[in-house]
Amino acid sequence: MSRVFKLKSSDNETFEVEEAAALLSETIKSSSSTEITVPNVKAEILGKVVEWCNKHAESEDTKDQLIKEWDAEFVSVDQHVLFKLITAADYLQIKELVDQLTQRVGDMIKAKTLKTVEMTYPTFNVEREVQEELKSLGF
Repeated sequence: MSRVFKLKSSDNETFEVEEAAALLSETIKSSSSTEITVPNVKAEILGKVVEWCNKHAESEDTKDQLIKEWDAEFVSVDQHVLFKLITAADYLQIKELVDQLTQRVGDMIKAKTLKTVEMTYPTFNVEREVQEELKSLGF
C-alpha cells in the first residue's frame, strides 16, 4: 500500500498526493514526514505542481509524444505564473519540472535584444543583473 503525502500551501490549503507523484520531489523524498508545508507558494500554484507530478507519475515514458505535448501546454502560462511555478518547483526540488520551466523562460527571451527583454519582461531586470555581474568581476 502506498503512502499519501499532504502538501500544505502558504494559504493553508492541503493537497493529498500519492507516493509515486510525491517522490518526484527530492524535498519530499528526503523528508521524514508525510506532511510538508510549502512556504511562499499559494494553493493555485501548488495545485498546478501537484497536477504536473500526478501526470508524470502516471506516465510510463516521459519521452512519449503525448506527455511532451502535455508538458508544452503546461508551461505555456503567463510570466507571473511561470515564475511562481519555478519558485515552487525549486523549493520542492523537482528537477525535471524546474528544467522545463526554465527552458520556457529561455525560449521566451531567445533572439531578443537586451532592451526588448527589459521592456517585454520587466521581471528580468537584466541590465541591473548584468551590471552587478560585471562589477563582481572587477569591471
